Amino acid sequence: MLLRPVQPAAESVAATRSIQEERGTTSSQRSHPRFAIREEEAEFWDTHDFTDYWDELEPANLKAGPNVASSILVSLDGDSLSQIYLHADAEGVEAENLVRTWILERLHDAGASSGG
Repeated sequence: MLLRPVQPAAESVAATRSIQEERGTTSSQRSHPRFAIREEEAEFWDTHDFTDYWDELEPANLKAGPNVASSILVSLDGDSLSQIYLHADAEGVEAENLVRTWILERLHDAGASSGG
């Protein structure tokens, strides 16, 4: 995923330019490369500081997907909630994502068994 930071405050720009001057580099001296695949891009940004390319960045307008716009509140007892957190931790995911996955799987199974 390519993230583009929003326009920084004037103090941030000044601080970034100060760092660039100390390093002897400015974004006007270079241009970040274009990438054929995401892995290439990830490798590049793992070894480069995006503030070196600050002048090339532009604000990004991001919108939430329509499928995650609504929520539902579910009350659970403490033991059930603890079990959810244990399962989520064991799978390395957030509890909310685990519960959402479980609900979607159950809805899919219910639809398949009823012919829907």
